[in-house]
Amino acid sequence: MHRFFIIFILATCILFDNKVGAQQSASFHTNKIVQLQERLSSFISQSRFTNAQWGIKIVSLDNGQTIFEHNADRLMIPASNTKLFTAALALERLGPEHRIITSCYSTTRPATDGTLAGDLLVFGRGDPTFSTRFNGEGHALDPLVNAIMNAGIKRIEGDLVADDTYFHTSSHGNGWPKADFHRGYSASVSAVIANDNVIGFTLIPGKQPGEPCRLEAKTNFFTFVNRVVTGKPRTAPSVLQNFSDKQPLVTLTGSLPANGAPFENAVAMPDPVLCAMVQLKEALVRRGVTVAGKPRVLGSTTFPSNRIEIATIESHPMKEIVHETMKASQNLYAQLLLLEVGALSRGTNLSAAADEYGVAELEKFTKQIGIPPGTVLLKEGAGLSPGSRIAPSSMITLLTYMSHHRDAALYKDSLPIAGVDGTLYSRFNHTEVEKRLRAKTGTMEGVSTLSGYLITKNNENWAISVMLNHYSGKKTTARDESDAFVRLLVKFSGN
Repeated sequence: MHRFFIIFILATCILFDNKVGAQQSASFHTNKIVQLQERLSSFISQSRFTNAQWGIKIVSLDNGQTIFEHNADRLMIPASNTKLFTAALALERLGPEHRIITSCYSTTRPATDGTLAGDLLVFGRGDPTFSTRFNGEGHALDPLVNAIMNAGIKRIEGDLVADDTYFHTSSHGNGWPKADFHRGYSASVSAVIANDNVIGFTLIPGKQPGEPCRLEAKTNFFTFVNRVVTGKPRTAPSVLQNFSDKQPLVTLTGSLPANGAPFENAVAMPDPVLCAMVQLKEALVRRGVTVAGKPRVLGSTTFPSNRIEIATIESHPMKEIVHETMKASQNLYAQLLLLEVGALSRGTNLSAAADEYGVAELEKFTKQIGIPPGTVLLKEGAGLSPGSRIAPSSMITLLTYMSHHRDAALYKDSLPIAGVDGTLYSRFNHTEVEKRLRAKTGTMEGVSTLSGYLITKNNENWAISVMLNHYSGKKTTARDESDAFVRLLVKFSGN
């Protein structure tokens, strides 16, 4: 009995000590958060942000605690943080294994000798994977060429015709600035796509200052005037693109440092659907298929109703498209994700605009996951529209929902990793943030946004949304400031 009493007393003491220890630990953790909040508040209250706007919310995914918030319900310009909603919608509505179908039609089947008597019609549904990004350099259109050849076609007597009517919508997202339509990041959206609807070019600096930079651009669709020269070593590269409104012509000016890295960029194809058919003809000829007719786009005339589907091509799965969209912040792909959701949701109403149905599905999705009405105002999928608005609190609701989603791992893995890849490849290098942050970036003039998942120094899992708008600092950029804010976050140690 005496022994039992001693054991009881010891157990009670241990439980009491554990309880006191847990209380002390929780108190210490709370104090650490208060200290962090004070540092963050002090940072965003500096005088250089007087005319800027911060919108921030940070939540622990481990226990749901709000770590910090400032203007969390204010509508902010999200820039490419918009893509977090678009990608989530695509995974939710389409699923990771969804594939986009491209069909090839004719009025007759190929003869036994491989001759197709009439035209070959390519009916696109917005497959973006006819690209070197997915199929390798020089092989962008291989899946389409292979399908045509596998159908037994060796010679096409008629034309190569593109049908681009699937989406029944404009060539750019709602609100995309017209002044940027020539630029590669604002390439036209179409149902028939080749090589991201852009023309890539590379400038290679010389060895000595004053030497002209060498231009490499394989295209017959655009004229380049190269006036870029080699500058002094270790100077910042500066290349400007000046577009002509009357013809597909761009004048390149500026300088690149001597012996520096090549400068790679792209311009938007002037007529992407026709360009796609030209590229298809070239690819077929290279593989030994004769095309007697010309490339063209289906216009006011219609293709005969007695068409026969002679080949179908499946895209890469949706999970790969989402991955490429998010890592590279690919605007064309993001808008196509919205259109694909819209096109499928419109059902038999095939003449309706896919973007309107896509936006309607996005609104249903935000309501479904508990986001208050009026806190996500999006009319396009990429974030190029300066009229788009998202409240940081709603971004956190999305990130929290997707952290428990059936495709949570795919979603998280699609985000750029700080200092490692994607649009965060050259950010946070050799800092404590490196490899601890997976986030979508967003940049416009005076705008920098970062939303995603952060692992603190204490290995706590946080969802963060950091948005800076209307910043006009002279010594630093909006990106510099948002990065500095995140560096304060990752130093948190609650133990």
